[in-house]
Amino acid sequence: MNGEYSWFGHLKRGSARVRVGQTVAQGAVIGAVGASGSSLFPHLHYELRDGSGAKTVEGLPSYFSTFQRLLGSHTVDVKQGAVNTGDIVESLVPGKK
Repeated sequence: MNGEYSWFGHLKRGSARVRVGQTVAQGAVIGAVGASGSSLFPHLHYELRDGSGAKTVEGLPSYFSTFQRLLGSHTVDVKQGAVNTGDIVESLVPGKK
C-alpha cells in the first residue's frame, strides 16, 4: 500500500504462505521463522521499504503494536512503538507468539 513493501529475511524454506505483491492483513500468518544463514537460533529480519527492489530502495520507519521487548534480564510491554536493529521481541497478542 502507498508504494511500501515489507521484506522478511530468514523464513523457513518452503513455509511462505503469501506471494510477492500480495496485500496481507495485520495478524495474518505469512510463514515460519527459520534459521538460515550463519545464526545460532531461528530469527527474523524485517524491513519496510519504499520499493520492491533490493539495491535501489530505502528503508522506512515501521511501527508495531502489542509486543514485549527483552531488555537485559527483564521485559517491557509496548503498546505501540518501533522495533530497532538487534531488538528481541515477542507478540503479546494471544495465539500470535
